[in-house]
Amino acid sequence: MDVEVLAPAAAVRRRLPRPPALRRLVTTVWTHDLPATATSVRVLPDAAIDLVVAAGRVRVAGPDTGAVMEHFPAGGSVVGFQLRPGAAAALLGVPASALRDERVDLEDLWGRAGRALTAAVDPTAPPGQVAAAVEARLAERVWGAPDGDPLAGPLLERVAGGRPVGDLADELGLGERQLRRRAGAAFGYGPKVLARVLRFSAAVDRLRAEPALPLADLAAEAGYADQAHLTHETRALSGLSPGRLRAALAMSVPDKTPAG
Repeated sequence: MDVEVLAPAAAVRRRLPRPPALRRLVTTVWTHDLPATATSVRVLPDAAIDLVVAAGRVRVAGPDTGAVMEHFPAGGSVVGFQLRPGAAAALLGVPASALRDERVDLEDLWGRAGRALTAAVDPTAPPGQVAAAVEARLAERVWGAPDGDPLAGPLLERVAGGRPVGDLADELGLGERQLRRRAGAAFGYGPKVLARVLRFSAAVDRLRAEPALPLADLAAEAGYADQAHLTHETRALSGLSPGRLRAALAMSVPDKTPAG
């Protein structure tokens, strides 16, 4: 029987990439051990791009505009590498916009190098060995890679702070059209969609931390116009009603493991 869980379904172990050079383009190495009964994982959008290794397969999980159902072997482990904002083009060779709502095998992006990295992964090895094997290949790739977009960090910070698009463009010294292009290349979204995803992700974190919080209060705190707006966005971005999302969060595991 197919059993669905909401990510994270178990504690996620996080650490910094061990080769210091890799930290220029990758922020975090994470490991998610799946419950023995789970076969489907509902992943909510969070404006991130990850290289995901599971069952001997290496894929890029692009920036999502809605929930994605991932299917992994029950009881297995998933190892991931979260890219630094704006690093998609530098590390993967394509802008984030090309990966939006996609799951792409790494070999489709890197060709022979992607096949070599996948071949270096032993699907029967412990997660730590899997992570080390992938890190070694990624570190080789980083040496010849350019830096990510330096505006990605400031843009992310300002969008999360609720700055209007016109103000964002002025503060960053860009025209609005150029701002939308840079945001799409860095995150896979224009500024408005990025703000929408970040607002929803923050609301999910708030509800996870305080499951009994009334939805009207959550809507106000998260910056929604009202509870109806929150309900609409929750259905659109998670595929669940707020009540079902609250219940799913109550059964998931808080991700409090620091990188280090």
